[in-house]
Amino acid sequence: MKDRVEADIVVAGGGLAGCLAAIAAKRVNPRACVFLIERYGFLGGMATAGYVFP
Repeated sequence: MKDRVEADIVVAGGGLAGCLAAIAAKRVNPRACVFLIERYGFLGGMATAGYVFP
């Protein structure tokens, strides 16, 4: 069983829009607990991994 955590704001997706949304949320409310969730091991979405094949 996973530990339970609480957040005020959850941003799903670590692409450019998700990263900027998390930053904006923290700037608007610095005391808020903001979680940024990304399913892959890196941020940036298509800007980072677009059309890159192993």
